[in-house]
Amino acid sequence: MSNINYFDLFKNLIKFLAYSGYEQLKDYYELLKKSRDANDKSPFMCGNIRIISDIIIIGLWLFLISSVLWIIYEIYYNVKTYLQLTSYKYFSSKKPNFRDSPLFKQLENLFYLNDYFSIDSTFFIFILTLIFIIIKLNIFERLLKKDIKFNFLKFFCYIAIILGIIYYLLSYLNITSLGKRVNAVNRLYYTNINTEFINSKKICNYLNKKSEFDNDFVYGKCNDIKNNISISRLYEYIKGVFDDINQNHKPIADISTTQFKSLKDKNGILYKDKIISALFTFNILKYFVDNDLIDEAKDFFSAFNLLYAPNINILKKKINPVLYLKINNIILFENDFAFEGDLKKSFYNEKEKFEYIKMELRKNQNTIQKIVVDIYDICSSKLISIYFYYFALLIIIIILISIYAYYPQFKFPFY
Repeated sequence: MSNINYFDLFKNLIKFLAYSGYEQLKDYYELLKKSRDANDKSPFMCGNIRIISDIIIIGLWLFLISSVLWIIYEIYYNVKTYLQLTSYKYFSSKKPNFRDSPLFKQLENLFYLNDYFSIDSTFFIFILTLIFIIIKLNIFERLLKKDIKFNFLKFFCYIAIILGIIYYLLSYLNITSLGKRVNAVNRLYYTNINTEFINSKKICNYLNKKSEFDNDFVYGKCNDIKNNISISRLYEYIKGVFDDINQNHKPIADISTTQFKSLKDKNGILYKDKIISALFTFNILKYFVDNDLIDEAKDFFSAFNLLYAPNINILKKKINPVLYLKINNIILFENDFAFEGDLKKSFYNEKEKFEYIKMELRKNQNTIQKIVVDIYDICSSKLISIYFYYFALLIIIIILISIYAYYPQFKFPFY
């Protein structure tokens, strides 16, 4: 059995990193002094107004240090996230959502610009930060008129940018295809959610805390959804739509299906759209409740999420509902409506209109279901995970630290 003392090994590693960090900070401080001295002889900007040039140089140094720290943090955070999500899959008894899997988590940062360009927004900022670090280093090299002690950092930035470009080129078609589908499914979700049905039938309790001991209540969230969702409230809403037609137009029995298709309420909304969206909303609500996604439903159907940011092209402004889907159950619309009982009464026995509504609802549902299946297929079998990129960078950092530990003056070839 090995006699290696892992505690001492870890302690020595920490000491080495701390010492290296201390030495680097000393170097940074010396270089800052030299850059200021060089600035005294030849002001960096603003001619003879030396104080402004000094402020600019100090600002550049602060931006440089903060940028490097953010790069290190992002690598650490993404590697940690990957390990957590991977272990969650094996050790949690709860069936995971899309956002609980490293294969699907990156949808959270997906930025859709148009049908030809989508990108992980954090990845994009990461690459830009690397470019800015190189620019800042070049500024100081030019100011000091010699190479500075950042050859390891600069080399890392170049490698990270090159690997990032390779990753994006290899993933471009899948990322673009994924962006189009995620944007499309978000648009279909949000344009088909019937907030009038939710509010008029009090599906969500946004304002009223049941008691001072109701610790689950969150103002503005969709509280009490599990208790409030019921098929009878849906039927009441549909009946109310037909009652509105009877009162403000003419008896529904005297209106043909063709006329019904273009009939609008006082706000200019098609009655058929109100019914289709109510049925759609009920099915989505039922999916959340049946799959024990109560907390997710509270967030998704919150007043803030449904009312804020009408422009859903920018997905970051609204919750992406795909992330809340269960990986083991991506069939969203298992509930089929039959023309009988209370539903038949709510339609005033108008079967032809019911069949038309059902057909239109099924078109929307089939479109969404197909897109969700496509997203699942792309993420699970085609897309290269962004976490591989950050893992590669972590390995490169470890290699560079090892080289620096034994040969700090090492010069990289072709650099």
